[in-house]
Amino acid sequence: EAPCSEMALSDKVFEAIVRRYVLQIPGVVRFTSSSFSGGLAEIIGRRTNESSIVVDRLPGGMVDVAATVVLAFGTNIPALARQIEAVIRAKVPEYTGVPIRKIRIVVQDLGEAEGTAEPAGESSLLGDL
Repeated sequence: EAPCSEMALSDKVFEAIVRRYVLQIPGVVRFTSSSFSGGLAEIIGRRTNESSIVVDRLPGGMVDVAATVVLAFGTNIPALARQIEAVIRAKVPEYTGVPIRKIRIVVQDLGEAEGTAEPAGESSLLGDL
């Protein structure tokens, strides 16, 4: 059997890898679309169903990855952003063989982690401000 002489990876492959492993990090609530990254994706001709993860293919076979996330309240944002970057930098090349040049993490919002409720009375206190 002859070896595969050519392989092409869809942007969805990169998105799936990033989504799976970043969502496993405690403190990451979800991905969300960023109007800036979504608009940028449209301008440069990237067709993505999810603008929360944008993959930019570069000459020489490298990629840049931008991810827009919502993090949980109470997390150390810089430390969590570094952890997200480290996971992307490790997992994408591990599964695709494609090196990453640059990673951009956009923290769009803070929210409650799945399964946690807002403390009782907090919304009424905020409403009185």
